[in-house]
Amino acid sequence: MHWEGKPKGFFYVDHRTVDGKHNLITDTYVTAGNIHDSQPYMARLKRQLERFGFNPVGVGLDAGYFTAPICHLLQAEQIYPVLGYRRPTHGANPIRKKQFIYNSQNDTYICPNGQTLIYKTTSREGYRHYHSDATTCKVCPLLSQCTQSKNTQKVITRYIWEADKEKANETCLSQWEKKSMLDEKRP
Repeated sequence: MHWEGKPKGFFYVDHRTVDGKHNLITDTYVTAGNIHDSQPYMARLKRQLERFGFNPVGVGLDAGYFTAPICHLLQAEQIYPVLGYRRPTHGANPIRKKQFIYNSQNDTYICPNGQTLIYKTTSREGYRHYHSDATTCKVCPLLSQCTQSKNTQKVITRYIWEADKEKANETCLSQWEKKSMLDEKRP
């Protein structure tokens, strides 16, 4: 449980899955309150697919499930993710990650001032780290808007399955999804 005004103490979370066509709860699963909703999701989905013989084209999920691992695993199962939108949170820097352009062919990022951030390492958590050249950043006119780093180096992270998340985001509100939502709202 991670939200503003959350009560303090020990809690449990009831994760429910609903068949949207028939409005039936098809699965319920209880975890400790500190377990993120997305963690048990794929195991619960696989259990339902096996138990009920479901063959879904897509699944609708709220924004809490919009993670790279969920997007990757759903696409591997050839299931279309229909994900809720979450407004991005912003840090102290006015220049955001989305303003840096990822080049998949070179596996680099390009900053708004044209500098290349190169891949340095991958963390144990699966995040690839891209670093700018500190000497170039030191004389950049955008430095104060880009990073608060004392060594004047910008570091951007990219999850190893980020491309799957980007693909899911591209299909968000596609013609198929819009049609599906309109069909459900019609009497």
